[in-house]
Amino acid sequence: MRGVDWAKVRESTSAKSSDAAKSVKTMAAEVDWEKVQPVAAKVSSALIAAVASGHLGVGGRLGPTVARAIMNDRNLAARVSATLATDDISPPDLRKIVIAGAIDATSTELP
Repeated sequence: MRGVDWAKVRESTSAKSSDAAKSVKTMAAEVDWEKVQPVAAKVSSALIAAVASGHLGVGGRLGPTVARAIMNDRNLAARVSATLATDDISPPDLRKIVIAGAIDATSTELP
């Protein structure tokens, strides 16, 4: 997460019509946001946006770990957040983009 250009991630995922935004919606719909604590949600949303925009790869040996962090498997996203905090590093808060995308992708209008 340290090497990600977060300004480019935010730019890539902000346009609702972009492929990255569509990928964000797909990935974010898989996360149970009600169960994710705020610090973990911040990390998960940043990872989703970075992966969707192509600024963080999920191939290779780190792929499964990134996926686990996105899902907050065994509280991994919260642990990543704590580790980053000790290094005075904080990923940007992309929850408005990512979670709003998930809500847009999974909501339906009532008749």
